[in-house]
Amino acid sequence: MRKTDILSVLALAALVLLTAGCRAPAPAGTSAASWAAADAEPAYTTEWPENEYTAKIVKPAHGEMDYVLDYASSGRFGLVLKDISEAESEEYVDALKDYGYSELLSEEGDVSVGTMLEKEGVILSVSYSESAMAVLITIADAE
Repeated sequence: MRKTDILSVLALAALVLLTAGCRAPAPAGTSAASWAAADAEPAYTTEWPENEYTAKIVKPAHGEMDYVLDYASSGRFGLVLKDISEAESEEYVDALKDYGYSELLSEEGDVSVGTMLEKEGVILSVSYSESAMAVLITIADAE
């Protein structure tokens, strides 16, 4: 496993652990218990995905796409970017706030930073660790 893969997995794990106690509402027709991070295989890509989930956020100005995790059946979509600094990750969170997202929660640990944001039924979980940033997009009213 490449170093960036390990770091990306750690960033996603930090994201899941950070949000475990602060779950977004389950999308219509699903239950919070029916979703787990292991439900999707990573799809490696270098291109920004264009879909109903990424249409709800601004594209980060920094970092390179590493892979996506498609949990559309439970109203969620995950992105992992590599080669991004902590300052650039913070800049991205600020850009999301400028786009209209409100901060619900922010936590910082020794090796990771995580922030939950909300706007019009969309919950974002953004985590950063060791040059990787993960964004989990949850659409509360997804079908």
